[in-house]
Amino acid sequence: MSTTIKQGSAGSTIAPTRAATTKSPAPTEPRPVQAGDRLGLSTQVGQLEQLKAQLASPIPPLPSVPPSQDWQTRDLACRQALIQTLLQDEAVMKGLRSWPRLPQDLRMLLGERIATIQGGIYGFHPRPLGLEQGPYRGGFQAGSNQPITFGPKSMVSAAEFLNTLVHEQTHAMQWEKGDAASRKKLDPADPYAAIATTWFDNFFDYTPPSKGVRAYRAQPVEQHAYATGDAVAEAVLRKP
Repeated sequence: MSTTIKQGSAGSTIAPTRAATTKSPAPTEPRPVQAGDRLGLSTQVGQLEQLKAQLASPIPPLPSVPPSQDWQTRDLACRQALIQTLLQDEAVMKGLRSWPRLPQDLRMLLGERIATIQGGIYGFHPRPLGLEQGPYRGGFQAGSNQPITFGPKSMVSAAEFLNTLVHEQTHAMQWEKGDAASRKKLDPADPYAAIATTWFDNFFDYTPPSKGVRAYRAQPVEQHAYATGDAVAEAVLRKP
């Protein structure tokens, strides 16, 4: 079974693209590279190399979440723990603040670190990450270990990327719990056991955004994923 879930642009339509009308610029002489330019470039390269090492460094011990028999209570506790952990992780916060000048490989490395933290706190195996060209912010494919994909719209800002990443990895958690429940392999003591079957059934009867934004957003898996992604992105990247 393979169901592809795409995170769309709720409440918006995608217009056909067209070339912008521009005037041809007058030819200019190339500006000589100054010593200050070379120094600035060298400094930036050094900073990016330092950030790369930080993002690839081991994840610090993750906070333990108090046990709960109620899945919603447990989920909110995990969400808060994720927010606090990201805020306290120097590499993550430096990467998010540096987003506009990050090359694509560092953006993916940042995403992998955040996904590892999310999986460790919530208790699931995060999906690998990939890129795609398309109208959607992100995509998740149920029933396989295919990468979570990011479209161009998820790359316009750190907030969009973080929101999309957490949203799609939440789908990975939903699928993992639901699949285990369907095969009677989910521990009955797991607080998500009460909702896992509902999520699993939703994946098999999924309404894509192309069939109507209202129906798409009303699905259990999307309500949960949107609430999680929105809350984490807003809390981590809120203005001081």
